[in-house]
Amino acid sequence: CLQLKVLRFGDVRSFLEEAIEPPKPNAVQSALDTLEEVGALAPLQQVAQSQGVSIDAGEQMLTPLGIHLANFPVDVRIGKLMIYGSVFGCLSSAVTVAACLSYKSPFALSDDSEHRRQLQALTEKIFGSRQQSDHLMMLAAFDAWWNADVNHHRKRQSRQAVNSPAS
Repeated sequence: CLQLKVLRFGDVRSFLEEAIEPPKPNAVQSALDTLEEVGALAPLQQVAQSQGVSIDAGEQMLTPLGIHLANFPVDVRIGKLMIYGSVFGCLSSAVTVAACLSYKSPFALSDDSEHRRQLQALTEKIFGSRQQSDHLMMLAAFDAWWNADVNHHRKRQSRQAVNSPAS
């Protein structure tokens, strides 16, 4: 739906009804609702009323955020996270969380009670007893892994420098 708005094909519902295999109307409405919820589309009637113009209810216009989201090959929610991460100066963290959201959470509880107990113990060991959101836990886990990997690499380089014949 977002791409159709960018390409200015008119009313999205009408255009999609003419497709060879049109999507279900409730799927189109759900997509439009999501785009409006995220802020990619705004009701055109609100804009028109503020300017004293009469427009049919239900029409929507692309917002500046929607124009930018159309350039991202990801779900609009993930795209908004990355755009806002850039705006607020935390792009690295936002992109890390966005990447983690593409996979099942490593903190998801399984049906195996032993696995659940081990996961809970590991989570408490890493994060303490603080309750954090899964997103912050994924970010902290990634940062811990990254720092451990960087420190391991630095140690290896130091050992190579000490053991090299040039030193």
